[in-house]
Amino acid sequence: MEPLSFGDSFLVRSRGSEWISIEKAYLTEATEYEWLWEHIDFSILLMQGVPLTYRKVDSGVTGQFMTPFQSGQLTFTVEKHAYLTYVYPDDRKMTAEQYDIMLHEILDEAAVCFDHAGLTIPISAQDRARDISWAQWSYIDHGFKDLASYIRRFLEHPLKRLSEKDTFLKREQMKVVTNRTSQWLERHYAQDPSSVIPANVLTHVRMDTYNIYENRVIKRYLLELQSLLVTYMHCSLIDVSKKAAKYGDLVRYWLRQGIFQEITSYQGPIQVSTIFRKHPVYRLCYRWFDHLYQHGNERIGFEYPFPLKDTFALYEIWCYMQVLRLLREKGLIKNSANLYKSTLDRFFLSLAKHKESHVSLVNGHHLYYQRVFQYNSDRFYSFTQRMEPDITLESHEGILVFDPKYRVPTNLSTALGEMHKYRDGILIRDKETPAVDNVFILTPSKGQEELRYFQEWYHKQYRMGAIEMVPGGPSNPALERAIDGFMKNI
Repeated sequence: MEPLSFGDSFLVRSRGSEWISIEKAYLTEATEYEWLWEHIDFSILLMQGVPLTYRKVDSGVTGQFMTPFQSGQLTFTVEKHAYLTYVYPDDRKMTAEQYDIMLHEILDEAAVCFDHAGLTIPISAQDRARDISWAQWSYIDHGFKDLASYIRRFLEHPLKRLSEKDTFLKREQMKVVTNRTSQWLERHYAQDPSSVIPANVLTHVRMDTYNIYENRVIKRYLLELQSLLVTYMHCSLIDVSKKAAKYGDLVRYWLRQGIFQEITSYQGPIQVSTIFRKHPVYRLCYRWFDHLYQHGNERIGFEYPFPLKDTFALYEIWCYMQVLRLLREKGLIKNSANLYKSTLDRFFLSLAKHKESHVSLVNGHHLYYQRVFQYNSDRFYSFTQRMEPDITLESHEGILVFDPKYRVPTNLSTALGEMHKYRDGILIRDKETPAVDNVFILTPSKGQEELRYFQEWYHKQYRMGAIEMVPGGPSNPALERAIDGFMKNI
């Protein structure tokens, strides 16, 4: 790919830096840059084939672009001339291991809070296990109607196969003399001229049979389900016991049907045959029973997927769950049911933008995620713009704000400067005084030139600062100090 013909005319810079030619620029992923084309004769600039917006200035044409959320080659095209550059990884970016740690810790804490709330609605699960569980019973209870439909369709049109076998028939019932019959008569009676045709004659017959592999597997599944339902019948929960008995009666009714009387239950390892993969009814039956035992690892699920490029959103939720864990360990949680959103048969963590999820604490306090403050808010309000801090710990008289920053833009001092809008812009409606007592930025990286923002003296003196929160690392005592200090002051 040939370089740009305009040489050093295409300039770029990041926020607060000097202009530099694209050929000398060191571009990092997920970073916003300004660009300048030092000529007026300009029609279009493409980045990876996508047009960039621009405006004319005295020195030429300028605009902004953001590099992709992953490293790799990047192509700029100006006036049909293309230039290939490279986007380098951001050294603040988390590793894949840290990403997995965040997911596991979020889900683990969600499961603990789920038990703390005393909720009894089914949850999502994975991995195989033969042990009974609430998740497995939920699957049976909510999916039994579907299974009944599958078995009904199976009984209406079961698959059968033509089989051949030797059998004895009375000579009056013989309609066709086969080669097999002739050979048998010659071998046993041809040497005796006085012999007559015996009353029962061996013949070879072909007949339909339902005793095929797939039918035998389904019978085995039904027998296992019948045994499993007996276990649930003897549990201490009355509702579960009654439903299990009802479902068990229906399974016994199915097993008494003629087709299951003809076939034998399959013994041995089960293989997925072509019929189980492609037949519309058999495929559904197999899938239902296959999912029956996939409840080895019960977990709360996320309502929304998290692509790798949205690590910042996952980091915000992880920080929220770390604050929640500290409050739970101190015995301050009163009700965490609002953390979850239910559907017909699943529970999800309801932690998404603009959802304003919260946990009720003792003494009438609350922990919010994405709490909204605006002019018409009740207790605390914003007299300027709508504000939505990520994590807020609220009392009757004040607010503690945590603002997770996965990648702090430019420098930490600029990010802390933006926190003054919370300190000054959110007021207590009854008193018309500032509501935010302290505000802290939570970040996985600690700048070497800005260590004072992470130190305890800075937090106490200025009631703001930064706290290092690294997935997979030890718990930071600064976070606990901030929470303890706020709870004592109220």
